[in-house]
Amino acid sequence: MNKLVIYGEGGLGHEVLDLALQLQKAGLKSYDEILFADDNPAKTDYIGYRVMPSEEIFQAYGTSGTKFAIAIGEPAYRIKLIEKVKERGYQFETLIHPGARVGLHTAIGDGTIVQWGSFISCDCQIGENCFLQPLCSVGHNVVINDNCIISSNAAISGGVAIGKNTYLAVAASVVQGARIGADSVVGMGAVVARDIPDNVIALGNPARPMKNKDGSLVFKG
Repeated sequence: MNKLVIYGEGGLGHEVLDLALQLQKAGLKSYDEILFADDNPAKTDYIGYRVMPSEEIFQAYGTSGTKFAIAIGEPAYRIKLIEKVKERGYQFETLIHPGARVGLHTAIGDGTIVQWGSFISCDCQIGENCFLQPLCSVGHNVVINDNCIISSNAAISGGVAIGKNTYLAVAASVVQGARIGADSVVGMGAVVARDIPDNVIALGNPARPMKNKDGSLVFKG
């Protein structure tokens, strides 16, 4: 029995459900059951798909045949959920939209989700549990480390390296060969023309570190 557990029953979770269903329709994935894990007690079933607290899922479903997809956009929360699932011994599902383009000799890690219209060129290394939103572009020989989020219409030039747990907002651009550190945020529409260090929030054109991130949230409210 193959089960997919989407962790997070919100808008992003609904997008992941839509992706999983499209992959099933195309014959690229097959699930006996798809359900949501969500620890908000106010959550109810979504269009016929069950929503359960994570602890109930851990008790009800063994690690064999059950895989998780993390559907939380907030980096600080996302990392906690990834660690929680890993500690329980579950594996993560990799989901790549049939309308995405992935180049030859590019490696994509477990749990990474690639949405429609995204382009990933050749000879790239994409880590585990990354999330590439629709219409982002990743040039040749790019390295994106674990748990990164690349938002829609972000454009990453060739030879770029991005540290783990980093968030690129909508329409951010990165010049060829730049380095972006771990645990950082690059703001909406920012242009990274030089290296960005670890643990900062970088904004503007050219993008400059404005303050240390220090666990601050990307999404407010």
